[in-house]
Formats: sequence, C-alpha cells, structure tokens
Amino acid sequence: FEALFVRHREDAVFELSLTYPAIDPTVLSILYWSALILDSMYMLILTYVGLLAAFRGKPKPYRRFSMVALAGTVAELPLAYLNRFNLLSFFLRFISYAYGRFQWNLLSSVEMISQDGFNF
Repeated sequence: FEALFVRHREDAVFELSLTYPAIDPTVLSILYWSALILDSMYMLILTYVGLLAAFRGKPKPYRRFSMVALAGTVAELPLAYLNRFNLLSFFLRFISYAYGRFQWNLLSSVEMISQDGFNF
C-alpha cells in the first residue's frame, strides 16, 4: 500500500488541499510524507517484533507483539483525516493484536501448567 501512496502522492495532497483549503499545500505535503514515513517505520517494527516472537516462542515477546499491534490499530484511526485510512490495514493490525494476545495467553497457560509439575 505504501508504494501506491507514494505513487499517487500529488493527487492525495491535491485532494487534501480541497478538503482543508485553509491549510497551505506544503504543510499538507509535509503531513502526508510524515504519515507515510511513520507508517513505514511502524510496519518495520511490527515485522521485527512479530518475527522475534515467532522464533522465541515465549509469552513475553508475544505480549510485546500484541501491544505494538494494538498501538498500530489505534494509530490507524487519525489517518482518516489525511485520507490514508485503510480498512484492510486496520483489520489486519487488529487481527495481529488478537493473535498475539491469544498466543501470549496460550503460552502463559502452558508455562504455568509445566511449572506446576504437570508434564504431558
């Protein structure tokens, strides 16, 4: 999606200038690029934390992953004001949060059971 946002940036900034005529187009362009850069950085961080959680297979990394995914889900909402809200991205981030939370609870339960001496 980021490639599409870069490719059609002039159209997006023009559309934003029609939506917010009181704001200078250069300011809108800066806001648009800032949102693009922050979203790209977020995706890199989410990917790194997710891979770390998957390879470690412990509850704490999945907890971190779910918190990062939740932060991204909430951060997606203000992007609607910049016409960058993406419903698919929003739901994928939310599903990532739900999956991370599920894995965290599952691994925590398995860890508690194994600490109590119940070995399968």
